[in-house]
Amino acid sequence: MKISSHNEWSPLRSVIVGMAAGANKPDGCHFEHPGAYPGHVTAQADMDLDRFARTLEQEGVKVHRPKYHNFSLTGGMYNYCPRDRLLVVGNTVVDCNMQYACREQESSYYDYVLKSAKRVITVPRNRWVSLMLLMFVDWAKHCYIYKALAAHEQVQLGYKNSFQITQ
Repeated sequence: MKISSHNEWSPLRSVIVGMAAGANKPDGCHFEHPGAYPGHVTAQADMDLDRFARTLEQEGVKVHRPKYHNFSLTGGMYNYCPRDRLLVVGNTVVDCNMQYACREQESSYYDYVLKSAKRVITVPRNRWVSLMLLMFVDWAKHCYIYKALAAHEQVQLGYKNSFQITQ
């Protein structure tokens, strides 16, 4: 699998579509009634996701799906929203830090994406680290330049309008 995303309007070649089966409302998160989602709820959601995946495939898009996991057995949440977990910028995958610790298990079910990326940035949990993704667009050259920066770093960019970013 080639990992690459440089804009929002080029034809989509491949995508991850999540899975509701095995979803859980873990204890210790914001759920009033923790426990596994009812089967009829996950079945309906999976029907919708499957239909979406088939539609994408009919349009020539390669669809990847996460492996099934029963998150109620491990205290995790779900594989429903891969876009929450992984952010692709150029050929770099950012494994984002999740608000809830129970969502830390999810990235292991997208290991095929992480192994295919040229570069993976894992944003640590339980530390005050913020990641800023800066995208600069030079419309004249259609050139997209990105740089991932930790918020505490000071950066001088030698571009037309140079500027500094500090905490």
